Amino acid sequence: MKRLSENILAITASDLGRRLLGFLAVAYLARTVGVSGFGTVNIGFAVLSYAMMVSGGGLGPYGARAIARGDAPTLASAVAGVRLAASGVLFVIVSVGAFLLIPEKQTAALISVFLLSQFANAFLLDWYFQGKEQMSVIGAARLISAAVYLLFLVMFVGSADNLIWVAIAAVAGDAIGAMVTVARFHKVSGSSIGVRFRGGMALFREAFPIGIGSMIAHMTVNLPTIVLGIFLTNADAGTYSAAAKLVFFLLVFDRLLSTLLLPASSRYFAEAPEKLSDMLTTALRWVLRIALPVCVGGTILASRIIPLVYGPAFAASADVLRILIWFLLLTMVHTVYTAGLIAAGREKRYGRVMIMSGVIYTVCVCGSTWYYGVAGAAVGIVVSELATLVLMQREAAQCIEVRPDRSSFVALIAAAAMGGVLVALPPLHPLILVAIGVFVYAVLLFILKGITLKDFSVFVDQSA
Repeated sequence: MKRLSENILAITASDLGRRLLGFLAVAYLARTVGVSGFGTVNIGFAVLSYAMMVSGGGLGPYGARAIARGDAPTLASAVAGVRLAASGVLFVIVSVGAFLLIPEKQTAALISVFLLSQFANAFLLDWYFQGKEQMSVIGAARLISAAVYLLFLVMFVGSADNLIWVAIAAVAGDAIGAMVTVARFHKVSGSSIGVRFRGGMALFREAFPIGIGSMIAHMTVNLPTIVLGIFLTNADAGTYSAAAKLVFFLLVFDRLLSTLLLPASSRYFAEAPEKLSDMLTTALRWVLRIALPVCVGGTILASRIIPLVYGPAFAASADVLRILIWFLLLTMVHTVYTAGLIAAGREKRYGRVMIMSGVIYTVCVCGSTWYYGVAGAAVGIVVSELATLVLMQREAAQCIEVRPDRSSFVALIAAAAMGGVLVALPPLHPLILVAIGVFVYAVLLFILKGITLKDFSVFVDQSA
């Protein structure tokens, strides 16, 4: 239990720190390079994420599971070899395609430089330390990588003319992060990491199915930026990305939720399914208590939050944020049902739902963006996540019961009342309005008995 507590603390602290540094980097970048430049950068990041998804396959979770089961550290050499080979192939294909198909050669060049991060990430051994349950190493690597990226931005990016340095900063951050894990690997394993290509295709085929769910989820979340860049303009992609970055910053709550739920759910299901049902119902209750006021407040205060973070040039992003903020609530509820489904041993059903989700996302995002522009991309994401949640809930209901209770409806009432107060208040500073909203919501939640001091005992019980 001590190791679990230390790992949770390490993940939470590092993720908060990394997202804070990322938030500062995003705010600096948006104010420095403008809407169009910001869109170009995010298109580059989106293309890199797709390339990383393919070159990484399911090698990360596969390797973590293998190391946790006691496999030799030499697996790191095989994983590095497979990822390097896949990265080389993808670098050539995507770079050539970018220069042939993208009219703006600056965007094509930027994408090519971003793709160099694949080679650094081939040696990122976070999966090894996940298998060893040494999360502090992962946390340190992530924090250092984010800090290096931010430092490069501040030093070398002063206008939209320096966009190539954004890609260089990303490569530098990833390379330093990988070096941290490699150095620690040498100390922990007592051996050096090499590169082994033999048997690479067999390893890739074996690992690929394990990561299919997370790969599809990653692909669909980053889809709007690519679609906007194709159908509309880089500036439109920048408008969307500004709102999306704020929502993704808040997804630290979802990451913590999944980190806690997945292992605990498996343990509870092994003991008794009814215990898992109670735990997931409690988790759902807390998700609604936390996410509902954030979504309501974000919808109301979007037009004040966006200029505060990015400046007046990004005012159009407020309409996107009003819609996209609800993705936070839906995906956190989705995580609760996913944990139950996987804990019950229904991985194949989970995989089928995620494949269906990928199709739904592609159709909805492309269609709504084509007809309704930037706001349509946000609508497509939220509608698709809602459809995925419904599918996941239906699958989970066949093996576990998780339903909202009275306190969940009280949270909805308190959040709505908080929203009414925020609308009625004069145009104060956004941070003051946020503080007032939090106070009003918390007081109403206690008065209406949507939460009691007894509810907090669950955290004490789980850590005992």
